Amino acid sequence: MKPSLSLAILAATAFAASSLQAADSLRFPPLLDLAGRIVSLEQNDARRVRAFVFLGTECPIARSYIPELNRIAAEYAPRGAELFGVWSDATVTRADAVKHFTEFKAAFPVLHDARSVLADALKPAHVPEVVVLNADGAVVYRGAIDNGWQSIGRRRANVESRYLADALNAAVEGKAPKVAQTESVGCLFERPMAPKSGPTFARDVAPVVFARCMNCHRDGQAAPFPLTNFAQTAKRAQQIARVTANREMPPWIPAGGHERFVGERWLTEQEVALFRDWAAAGAPEGDPADLPPVPEFAEGWLLGTPDLVVQMQEPFDVPADGPDILQNFVIPIPTTEDRLVAAVEFHAGNKRVVHHAVLFLDDKAPGARTGRGHA
Repeated sequence: MKPSLSLAILAATAFAASSLQAADSLRFPPLLDLAGRIVSLEQNDARRVRAFVFLGTECPIARSYIPELNRIAAEYAPRGAELFGVWSDATVTRADAVKHFTEFKAAFPVLHDARSVLADALKPAHVPEVVVLNADGAVVYRGAIDNGWQSIGRRRANVESRYLADALNAAVEGKAPKVAQTESVGCLFERPMAPKSGPTFARDVAPVVFARCMNCHRDGQAAPFPLTNFAQTAKRAQQIARVTANREMPPWIPAGGHERFVGERWLTEQEVALFRDWAAAGAPEGDPADLPPVPEFAEGWLLGTPDLVVQMQEPFDVPADGPDILQNFVIPIPTTEDRLVAAVEFHAGNKRVVHHAVLFLDDKAPGARTGRGHA
C-alpha cells in the first residue's frame, strides 16, 4: 500500500473562532432533525445566536405559531441567528412527526429529541415555549413567542409585544434583551414516561449512531466496518457498549478535566448509558416508523474549497502485516507571509491503512513543518 497525505488549510484574514466556550454556556451533543440531517449543536464557532422552540403534534396553539416561526427564521438567519423546532415526545413516532410538520409546512429544522436531551437541559413548561441562547451559549430569554394568544383560546389580530423577535434583535447585537423571561402559553409540556420496552435501535440508538459514528463507520471511510443499519449495529452491540464505556470510541485524544473544545468527540454519559442499556436488553430493533433516514455526507473536502493544499513529497509503503506504524513526515508549507489558519482538514490517500494523523508546526527550522501519521 502507498498511502499519501493531503492537508487542506482554510485561511482567514481577520477572524478565527475561539476553541473555547463560555464557562456557563449550555452545550448539547449533535442531534438529527426530522429530515435526517446532522445538526452539530456542540459546535458554534460561527457564534450564531440560537432559539429553540418546543413544539408538539397535538397542541393547536403550537400549530398556530408555525407561520410566524417560519417568518422569524427567514428574517433572522441572514443576521446570524438559527431557529430550531424541538420535538421531544417519544410516544409519537418519527414518521408521524414528519407527517405533521410537513402538513403544517414548517420551514425551519425540527430536531428529534426523543431522548429529551434538550428538554432535560432547557426544562420547558409549555408547547410552544422558546429559549434563546446567545453566541456564548448562555440563556438570555425564555417564555412566550409573543403576547398574541389570549387566555380564552383565541389569537389576537394585533400583537403588541414580539418577545422572541426582540430577544433575537438584542442577542445578535451582543446585548441582553430588555425582557429576559415571560410566562409561556400553550399546552402543558408533558414529559412522557420512559417506554417500558427500554431503548430500541430505531427510536434511540440509530439517531446517536448516525450523528456520532457514521462519519467514519460507512463504506469507503477509515473505520473497519459500517454502522449504517440495524443488522450492522446490533451484531456489535456488546462491543459498542464496551468501547464507548472505556472511551476508546469515538476517538478523542484530549483527556477529561480540561477546558472544552469546539467539536470535541466525547460522548455524553447519557449516550454511553444508552449503548450499555441497549446491549443489555438484547439490542432490540423497535418500530421501523421511528427509524431516521440515513444521513448524507459530503464527498471530497468537507469544509469547502481549501485556500492551500500541502502533500507528502513521496509516498510511503505500508506492509500488509505487522504492528501499527508511527511515521514522521516533513511537509513544507509554501508561504512566505503570516496567515491566520481557521481550519485544517486531513485526507489520507488510502483510508484502509491510514486512520489518523497528529500534526505539529515546526517553528525552529524556517520553512519546515512536521506531521506524524499513524498507519
